Amino acid sequence: MRWTTDLCNRANMSIYSVDARGLVALSPGGGAHRSGRSGLGIFNGRASLNQLVSLSQSQEGLTTLAADTGGAALIDDNDLSKIFRRAREDASHYYLIGYQTLTQPNDGRFRRIEVRCKISYAKLEYRRGYYTDKPYKSLSTSEKEFKLLQTIVEDLPVSDFPLEIGAEYFPDSSGQYQVPILLAFNYSQMSKLLGAKDLNLELILLARDLQEVTRAGVRDNVQIRRRGGDAEVRFVYQNLLVLEAGQYQLAAYVRDNRSGMMSQALHDLDLPPFGPVQLSSLVLAGGWKEPDSHSGYRIKKGKHVTTLQNPLQVRDRVLIPRVDSNFKQPETLYLHGKIGIEEEFQSGDYRIILLDEDQERLFESEWKTLMSGNNRPLDVNARFPLNQLELGKYKLVVEVRLKDSSQTHTMVRDFNVTPF
Repeated sequence: MRWTTDLCNRANMSIYSVDARGLVALSPGGGAHRSGRSGLGIFNGRASLNQLVSLSQSQEGLTTLAADTGGAALIDDNDLSKIFRRAREDASHYYLIGYQTLTQPNDGRFRRIEVRCKISYAKLEYRRGYYTDKPYKSLSTSEKEFKLLQTIVEDLPVSDFPLEIGAEYFPDSSGQYQVPILLAFNYSQMSKLLGAKDLNLELILLARDLQEVTRAGVRDNVQIRRRGGDAEVRFVYQNLLVLEAGQYQLAAYVRDNRSGMMSQALHDLDLPPFGPVQLSSLVLAGGWKEPDSHSGYRIKKGKHVTTLQNPLQVRDRVLIPRVDSNFKQPETLYLHGKIGIEEEFQSGDYRIILLDEDQERLFESEWKTLMSGNNRPLDVNARFPLNQLELGKYKLVVEVRLKDSSQTHTMVRDFNVTPF
């Protein structure tokens, strides 16, 4: 009740509640639809008193919501037009008055507000106060959970520490896309900001469509323990969502469970409809790691659990994509993509093109043959040593053409070559 009224007050929303039973006629001695109680309570008034107390308790929630949010409650009345007329009149004219305190206490207590007017005949109706915020360490487990969900539901912008998000997508044989979502942040910077060498992070990843309906999501808890000087300066987290073709906005929320500091990152994702050719995103990775027991993903829908292989696993390596698309000159860039061809076309060709900032071709491979693989996407892999490129912006393009078709399909990805 407290959370509800506090959210309504912060959102400037008043509740006008209605007891749908209308005028309640109590009958201690029984009636046409209810038998009376036996015993002395009918004669000494105790039964009537108990009925009144029970009725009052059943209406208490309605009156509390209305009073604490500046609205009104309609109880013991059959004329519903009264509450609609009251709400319409209250919403037709009102004042929004705000103020800011110099010293805001953070004890979670209720702060009462009193509004006065010098006009003697004026009748004032206003919200009676608000609840202050609590320090994160003083919150209970349920309050921490509610605060996290409140940030997500209200889509509040939070940026207590730098956070980057990226995504790749790969078509599968079921007509959907496997979407690895990547989060990147600077480990040393976060450790210094949060005041702890070991990090305990709560992560929530959501995919919302154009109607802002959440189509898929995942929640995870990650503990990062520093291992002396071997800890990576830049930490990359991966997880997987399965989505249908369409346009989405990916949202990532990361919270430090010790301090309560939190950040949000957004990423727009367009998954093309399936056609004769199904193309993945063009993955640009700066490194790889050996697969382990955590390389695969468990996708759960209701009670059904499906285990999927990491689509970023190429042969015996798991690629680590570069979220910000920035590579240094001494590094090697690994390119990876997947191409699916419908069986009726049987085969196709592809080639890889490297363009500079002025769209001049620096590299162009020969056309290589692609054979349809029983509706299984085929891999496209390449590697580029970057020490031969100058600093600047570049573009990698994979062109795909089908047999007996003049139409060309492309996979494109930009990247930057930066100094040491």
